[in-house]
Amino acid sequence: MGWLALTGFLSSVTQVVLLREANVAFYGVELVYLLAIGIWLFWTGIGAACDRGSAVPPALAAVALLVASLGVLLPADVAFLRASRELAGGVTGAYLPFARQLAVLVAALLPVGVLLGLLFQWTARRAVSHGLSLASAYAIESGGALAGGAATVVWTRAHGSTFGLAMFATGCCVLACAVASRRTTRAVRVAGAIVGVTALGLVGRMDAVDQRMTRWSHPFLVESRDSPYGRITVTRAAEQVSVFENDALAFETGGTDAELLAHVAALAHPSPLRMLLLGGGPEGVARELLQHRPDRLDIVELNPVLLEMVRRHVPAALPPPDSPGTRLFVVEPRKFLRGAQSYDLIVVSSPEPDSGQANRFFTTEFFAQCAARLDQRGLLAFRLRTAENFWTPAQALRFASVHRSLAENFAHIVVLPGAVNVVLASRAPLPTAAAPLVERFLARGIRARLVHPAYLEYLFSSDRRQEIETILARTGAPANTDTEPVCYRYALMLWVGRFWPALAGVDPRAPWATRAGWQAGLVAVIVVLAFLWAGRRRAAHARAVYVGLVALAGMLLEGVVLMHYQVTQGVMFQDIGVLVAAFMAGLAAGTWALARAQHSWRSLRGAGYVVAGLLGGAAGGLAGLVELSAAPTLATASLALVVTGGFVGAGFGWASLRAGADQRGAIAPLYAADLVGGSVGAVVGGLLLIPLLGLTATALVAGVLALLAVVLA
Repeated sequence: MGWLALTGFLSSVTQVVLLREANVAFYGVELVYLLAIGIWLFWTGIGAACDRGSAVPPALAAVALLVASLGVLLPADVAFLRASRELAGGVTGAYLPFARQLAVLVAALLPVGVLLGLLFQWTARRAVSHGLSLASAYAIESGGALAGGAATVVWTRAHGSTFGLAMFATGCCVLACAVASRRTTRAVRVAGAIVGVTALGLVGRMDAVDQRMTRWSHPFLVESRDSPYGRITVTRAAEQVSVFENDALAFETGGTDAELLAHVAALAHPSPLRMLLLGGGPEGVARELLQHRPDRLDIVELNPVLLEMVRRHVPAALPPPDSPGTRLFVVEPRKFLRGAQSYDLIVVSSPEPDSGQANRFFTTEFFAQCAARLDQRGLLAFRLRTAENFWTPAQALRFASVHRSLAENFAHIVVLPGAVNVVLASRAPLPTAAAPLVERFLARGIRARLVHPAYLEYLFSSDRRQEIETILARTGAPANTDTEPVCYRYALMLWVGRFWPALAGVDPRAPWATRAGWQAGLVAVIVVLAFLWAGRRRAAHARAVYVGLVALAGMLLEGVVLMHYQVTQGVMFQDIGVLVAAFMAGLAAGTWALARAQHSWRSLRGAGYVVAGLLGGAAGGLAGLVELSAAPTLATASLALVVTGGFVGAGFGWASLRAGADQRGAIAPLYAADLVGGSVGAVVGGLLLIPLLGLTATALVAGVLALLAVVLA
């Protein structure tokens, strides 16, 4: 049982390490992160299907050797991902071609994923040979995964590095081999000793090795640290300091974006005495706003590690701690808004709405929160990037969806064009010419490198202003909301267009695109029905397809819960360990509950109907809660994942018990089906269903899939 629990523990920790490294290797794009989850589950399923024909349980020495191999491969995989852009011939700061990105992900996740899948099959076969049922083995492995998830939470909250977490997992592998050394062969003992000595040497120089690997992508590195929200990297070249979040450039001291947003926003208001800045403090937006001499400036930042590193390396970017009227709050911005005071000006400096984390600052619900904290003449300002002179259909749709959400809360909107578009919104009329802003600029004695009277005249007199108004008026995009984050859909198109430029100009509203969508949906229905038909022909196939459908539905629901938590709370990166651990706890509990009935499995023929039916009902309930915009807390989101995981685990347990005496032969097909179903759910849900259909519809699709599994019970 100990080796089964270790398998789950290593699987959980390894998944967190590699997915966080993949996230950084591809500039923090959530779409690649979701794709990586699907690839990970796929390779683990392939590993589980390997060696399936063998009836003899593997020797303990073989299991220990597999664990020792994992201890070597994990830090090596971290190094591979850190060097992947250079190894694949990429240009610093640029995306790799899509085929190379996919190849890097496949190569990075293949060895560890396959070994972990094979490790479960081997340890489960050993457990079953000693009288344990497959359901019990799965429950124990899930319990180990729960412990691994909890360990990653503790590590992340303590601001431990991802490479340090990888070395911790390696240490666990070495310790397990050492404990079993008396019952293994000499070759395994020697291999374990070599891995242990090497790991000990790396631990002694862990920080230096970590920084050296980071320098492969950042030769002018000053400091790099992992935070609960991502990796923060600071570089210095001559007098310019650059700050990266997950290897994407956040800001640099030579830029003028901060002063553009701050001064245009503050000059558009006649007397902005009470200001609120959401994000952008380390970039220098707060410093520029202080030139307008507000009575109060509240700065809200999410990441304390970012603040600490900026204060150390770019001290002039943030106002001094004792600046009169200035207060710094380290808290989630939307949470702060719920209890905030009234302001004259709210400036939002957030990344582009290309992810669940950033999209939540461009939705109808967020703009409503801002409007509630502004007085009648109050002004909201933010920025949104596009191409400067030509908008593709996806760019126009994304901007129009944000504009529509804004218009539902503010009567007056002004868009000042450029590569960085500054958007102003208020319930009161806004300036339509530069004259008032120029007058205030001179009266307040503003000093800036880019923003000056001539530049303000250029912004307001540009012929692009009228062109943008025309584009927005004729572009019928739905509002971007928390429950239907349509910006995510258009971000997917923009991201794909970086690799296939011909697709960047595709209009998703075109009739042929609509037909293609329906045709793809029809193909998906035919595929599902084909699996159902194949499953009905043989009992073993029926059990595997049942498990795959339940896992697919469960993963879709997990994605809905995670995305809903992200768009309403914004701290999924910090709490992902807790949430994944909650799902794993449900898996363990659900499987264990079914395992308790292993001696009376013949009386559980109706349990398959009950499990699939309850999972379908849970999907409908979740869809209703999302539609009602019920914002989950960490506790309620965790409870939803425990329930979802419980039904998925119960489905696996039921199918394993239905295998009867052939518990050993059921290990590979059922575990592989479970992982492949989860893989499809991660990719299809994250890349297609949630962006295209929204959270509510995705939950309903999951419910339909769960109910279809009833046919196979």
